[in-house]
Amino acid sequence: MNKDQQTVDQIREFNRFYTTLIGTLNQHFLDSDFTLTETRILFEISSQQACPANYLVNLLGIDRSYMSRIVRSFEKKGLITRRPSLEDKRVSLIALTEHGHASVQTLIQSTNEQISTLVAPLSDEDKAKVVSAMDVIREKLDINQH
Repeated sequence: MNKDQQTVDQIREFNRFYTTLIGTLNQHFLDSDFTLTETRILFEISSQQACPANYLVNLLGIDRSYMSRIVRSFEKKGLITRRPSLEDKRVSLIALTEHGHASVQTLIQSTNEQISTLVAPLSDEDKAKVVSAMDVIREKLDINQH
């Protein structure tokens, strides 16, 4: 087996380990009403005052029609509102409602608790090593930096 294939195999093995570890393969993320994709979209909307769906499509690499279905679903559940952009009336800006903000806060709390439980058995030194390894992965594989 060549070195490149060995690298691919090891990354795939790590991905399988990590997705199972944090439960992303479950239908609903952290026993919430949301899938992992929906959760990530809510997190991204919460980090903006208001944003167009196209921003989310480009940021997350999600299919436009899939994003459209998720946005409609969020609107029906009262998680978001849509309003026309002042600059371009054809563009709808998405923002979280109070209910949406509350849902995101619950998801953040659940995520924080999950991660805290996961790293609790580690020493401070081991926690620093894990974070450092994640920094290296992000630095080396971030296509936006190359």
